[in-house]
Parts: sequence; C-alpha cells; structure tokens
Amino acid sequence: MNFLAHFYLSGGEAELEVGSFLGDFVRRKDWEKFSPRIQQGIQLHHQIDEFTDTHDIVRQSRLRLFTNYRHYSRVIVDLLYDHFLSKHFGRYSATASLQQFSASVYTNLKPYASSFPERGQDVFASMSKYDWLYHYQLFDEGFGRSLRSMSRRSSGKIPFGDSLELIREEYSDFESEFFLFFEQLMAFAEEQRKSL
Repeated sequence: MNFLAHFYLSGGEAELEVGSFLGDFVRRKDWEKFSPRIQQGIQLHHQIDEFTDTHDIVRQSRLRLFTNYRHYSRVIVDLLYDHFLSKHFGRYSATASLQQFSASVYTNLKPYASSFPERGQDVFASMSKYDWLYHYQLFDEGFGRSLRSMSRRSSGKIPFGDSLELIREEYSDFESEFFLFFEQLMAFAEEQRKSL
C-alpha cells in the first residue's frame, strides 16, 4: 500500500502515522533514534506491506500489469489502491472527510519532519505542499501525475504514465479487487495495532 493507506491504517494516532511514513525511509539499525511508539508504527508499516505483497487479490491486480511493467506493477497497484481509497474515503471514515484527514496527517507529521532522513524530508515537503493525499482521488491530476513523476525520476526508462490506459480499460475490475482486499487489510491492521 502507499502513503494514504498506511496513514489511514494507523488508526488516527500521530506517532503511529509518523512510523508508518518512516517505514519507507528508515533502516532497521536506525529505528532506535525514534520513540518506541514510532518504532511500532514502522513495524506496522512493514506488516501491512508483507500482508499486501502476499495477498492473492493484490497479485491478481498486479498480474494485469505484469507483462508490461514486471516488478514495477507492484508500485503501480500500490498507488492505484491509494487512488481508490481516496476516491471512496467517505466509505471508510465516518468522522473526517478526506480533506480533514489529509490536513490532520500533515499537522501530525510536521513536528517530527526535521528528524526524518533527507529523502523522507523531501517527500514529506512535497506531499504536504501539493497535498498528495487529497489529490490521489483524481485519476489524471492526482494518480496520473504521480505515475508521470515516477517516469521522470527514472529518466523515462520506465513509462509508468503509459499504464493509465491499461488501467482505464479494466478500471472496474481493479476497483472491485480493491474493495475486497481493503476490507481484509483493515481487519488485519486493527489486529496488528492491538498487538503492538
């Protein structure tokens, strides 16, 4: 899963959100620099990734893209699932709109940003400045922009943006898979939070 899902699955707790963000940027040997609860958020991030990467429904989504994108199909589907979560955020949150939730995440992470690794600081600065979490719901302007940005960072070697047409063709199938998978992921994440 990508950023929005990790934040959402942190259960609204600031230090778990920080850890969920850092899961992509901090090596295990550097965990001790952070509070125990942030370390648990990093652990939760990795548990969610493992559950996602080994799930049959997610594999089915990735398989549609695998011929053209090989192992990068994982990245595309992670972003696509964040698109679906943002698009249907009201279905999963009765207490906050997507805009309110996004603003809360940025507020929660900001006091910790100076302790993030350099790459994490850069990503957080861009994420909050351009409100990635809110804009993921827009297929072309949010999700599509993220894919095109990844293509630029790969110097055009991986044409992530080209996947938009493939996804459009089977959009409803991807969306149905997301709904089935995310219900299971929410239950899994809740159990993991209880055991932290």
